[in-house]
Amino acid sequence: MGEIDIWFSARLLIDCHGQGARVEAARRLADFELDGDHEAARAWARIHQAIVVLTQLPPPGAVHH
Repeated sequence: MGEIDIWFSARLLIDCHGQGARVEAARRLADFELDGDHEAARAWARIHQAIVVLTQLPPPGAVHH
């Protein structure tokens, strides 16, 4: 999974799940780890990290003091 796909997927999960996006990504990561699909688990770990970054950024147009 390419870098653009990771960030797109993260943004999509945030749009669909709001504050629950981190939990959803962690759930999917755990599911793939349990299934032994290490490649998919690595992709979901990257998506989870992208969600963390995106949800910590100030919203566009926010005023910085």
